[in-house]
Amino acid sequence: MSVRGFFGKLGTGVFAIGLLGVVAYFVWSRYGQRPYAAPCTYALTCRSLYCAHHEVVDGDQRASQAGMCTKSCDGDRDCGSGAACVELDDAALDDLPPLGRPERACLHARSEKSF
Repeated sequence: MSVRGFFGKLGTGVFAIGLLGVVAYFVWSRYGQRPYAAPCTYALTCRSLYCAHHEVVDGDQRASQAGMCTKSCDGDRDCGSGAACVELDDAALDDLPPLGRPERACLHARSEKSF
């Protein structure tokens, strides 16, 4: 096999793998990720790549049963109804990826009623 033939086949293979990667990325980003406030288990299932397994109950952050796709925020108005923009404590920060995680994020907010 000549050098030109080798590099021709190598170039075709690299192009095919690159094209497959681009198509997979667009399919995954369009159909594989959930929007803000959707239930989640893993960060990769959220468009923001932030899946928080904590909530705010009467002003205190607590671990929750279900995760929620979250996002960074500056105030409660960024979060919509049923959520609050809070400074994340160490336990909540552990839910997020180690690089690029926000200091403040939207968490599900609820009130515990005492009878």
